[in-house]
Amino acid sequence: ALVNSPFMVLKLIIVWTIVQLIEGKLITPNIVGTSLKIHPITIIFVLLTAGSLFGVAGVVLGIPGYAVIKVLVSHMFKLFKRRYNRFEENEANRYKI
Repeated sequence: ALVNSPFMVLKLIIVWTIVQLIEGKLITPNIVGTSLKIHPITIIFVLLTAGSLFGVAGVVLGIPGYAVIKVLVSHMFKLFKRRYNRFEENEANRYKI
């Protein structure tokens, strides 16, 4: 394309950049968010934070790490709630499991 028309290369770069921005900022966070039940803004925040702290490895491992931590914390909260069960306002439901 560069030999035939330099303007065609410019159009290619512009279209490629727009497609990459849309895919990276909108499509991927929505797909990953719905499959892992994580809000898209949370995914973007995790990617930015992990990327700034750990670089490329943080970007690659940020979402799986967040998903593992989310599952562990929710499981620990359920165990805590089962053991202490003081989050129910209604006395009749307090000791139901």
